[in-house]
Amino acid sequence: MRCLNLRRWRQGLLLLALAGTGPALAQAQAPVATQQVDAPGAFPESMTVAPDGTLVFSALSGNHLLRAIDPQHVVPWIKVPGQGVSIYGVLADAARNTLWSCIVRRVDGGLQTTLNRYTLDTGALVSATLFPGRGRCNDISVGPDGVVYATDIEAGRLFSLDPNTGTLKLLLDDAALKGLDGITWLQGVLYVNNFRTGALDRVQLPDAAPGTPAKLIPQRLSRPLEKPDGMRLSGDGALLVAEGVGRMSLLRPCGADCFEVRTLAEELDGPTAVSVRAGLAWVVDARLRERTAVAQRTLAPTGFIARAYCMADACP
Repeated sequence: MRCLNLRRWRQGLLLLALAGTGPALAQAQAPVATQQVDAPGAFPESMTVAPDGTLVFSALSGNHLLRAIDPQHVVPWIKVPGQGVSIYGVLADAARNTLWSCIVRRVDGGLQTTLNRYTLDTGALVSATLFPGRGRCNDISVGPDGVVYATDIEAGRLFSLDPNTGTLKLLLDDAALKGLDGITWLQGVLYVNNFRTGALDRVQLPDAAPGTPAKLIPQRLSRPLEKPDGMRLSGDGALLVAEGVGRMSLLRPCGADCFEVRTLAEELDGPTAVSVRAGLAWVVDARLRERTAVAQRTLAPTGFIARAYCMADACP
């Protein structure tokens, strides 16, 4: 989907035209349209945009990955079998025609997590890599060499997976890091954030020595992050982050291990994920605050909102 084709989405999604003269996102103007997506009770924790512009969402409730067929309608796509299934991170890997997804199941009173690989065009399951022990795979990023990295928010772990050999490596394992969440690459460097502490860290990957752990290098921020969740490249040398307190923010490098943080959108309704493609920055209002009440049947399930922000100079 290109910016010039945005009209087909306008009736169903919020488009904010962003002013500015450079390629970076600028301050948001007033919304021109807003529409709730028709997927009651899905509670998407993550989203990604396929090469053809199709939006794909995970779902904390239900056994399906979801795919948008038009702005108002998101339909079940890939079914994940089993009971007590929650789907967390999801990432389109166009170079390998792959859709990666974090699958979490409640088993014997605990959590069992797998990193699943599907074909991006058909949704067929290719592999399911089991994380050892109890954990909750949360988000995914693919490195420049094709190696896949995934955070474990429950146990404070970081894994890498070689998609060619299926080899899973534990890079970090520290209970003090519980809350590891968003993960992405920027200018050849891997970054992770922490939903609980608000930290943004640079990952110093281990050398070839067996058993050498990765290290996290704290980043200095111009203002604190609050409940940082999904994190992706902005497309112009910066990071986009969904903050659970109702913000989408842009993080731009300002020196060695330093980022300037700027708020791009506020008063969002439980944003969990961001994704950028073809000049559009997408953010998902998942409304997670309603999840407990829906599960207890004291509140009727509603849909969620996907919002599109136009990158400056990208959309006329």
